[in-house]
Amino acid sequence: MKYAGVGLVMLAAICWGISGGIADILMTKGWDPMVISFYRGAVGFICFLAWFLIRFKKNWTFSPRLYLWSLLAGVGVAGNFTFYFLGIQASSIAVAATLMYTAPVFVLLISFLFHIERSTWFKWACIFGVLMGIVLLTGAYNTESISVSLAGAAAGLAAGLSYALFIFGFKNASAIGKPQTTLTIAFFSFCLILLFFTGSGEATKVLTSSDLGWFILLGLVGLEYRLYSM
Repeated sequence: MKYAGVGLVMLAAICWGISGGIADILMTKGWDPMVISFYRGAVGFICFLAWFLIRFKKNWTFSPRLYLWSLLAGVGVAGNFTFYFLGIQASSIAVAATLMYTAPVFVLLISFLFHIERSTWFKWACIFGVLMGIVLLTGAYNTESISVSLAGAAAGLAAGLSYALFIFGFKNASAIGKPQTTLTIAFFSFCLILLFFTGSGEATKVLTSSDLGWFILLGLVGLEYRLYSM
């Protein structure tokens, strides 16, 4: 079971990389990152809703705290998807993905702040290792030939912070209810948030576009949250 969990995490990371490539293709075709983010989450919501309804009686839980934490997780997902794609647009897939994975750093720092985790030298060494890897990849050590724009770096870090928000929200919600319930509520709130910023007009254009297949594929490949929750 231990190795199966590691395998699922690895598969989720691969899916994340593939979804970034598909998003890059759609942005090259002229689609706005907000629209791309919306459909990635909307397809995911449909899948999670079906997963939830299969065993509705077992999955349903009435708890205001569950709804609150799930909503917070949805806000995190919305920010994560959007800032990740904006980071790709402003820099590159490699840079955006790397900066997004600063999420563990944010998680540890917040955990230290609220005394959820104990501060140890080993954990600080892990944070330092992550930051050094980011510096080496982005070339931030060479200020004369830095390859990352300020907008790209900011979007990537915001994606990481949003991912950390999702982790906290999902962890607390899952302690109360089933992952199916948490993910369904989270992605429903995600769709409402992104639809508000995207607008129904832009969203409906996709339905009659020849790129609809790419959007559906992006949503299916982007179900790595399902793999993380298993």
